[in-house]
Amino acid sequence: MAFITNTYTFPNVQQPTALWYHDHTMGMTRLNNYAGLTGFYLLRDMNDPIVPFLPSRENEIPLNIQDRSFNTDGSLFYDHMGANPSIHPYVVPEFLETR
Repeated sequence: MAFITNTYTFPNVQQPTALWYHDHTMGMTRLNNYAGLTGFYLLRDMNDPIVPFLPSRENEIPLNIQDRSFNTDGSLFYDHMGANPSIHPYVVPEFLETR
């Protein structure tokens, strides 16, 4: 199956919320997320009763915070041994600071 277009339209037929997305490349999801390949967007419903209590869009600052660890030279620290290097060196059950 070939790609027909570079644009995909998702209908977003759900309640207002904040949605985040990231790459799901097999075996590289953790690395891609750690490298910062994520984003998010807000779904709004102007008829929602909470809307009058929200800041105006001009005063809104969308922010995506992600945790990182760094080496002393400022580069990203990324554990390359993992919990079971014989299976795959980057697979770890969670990301914790171990140094």
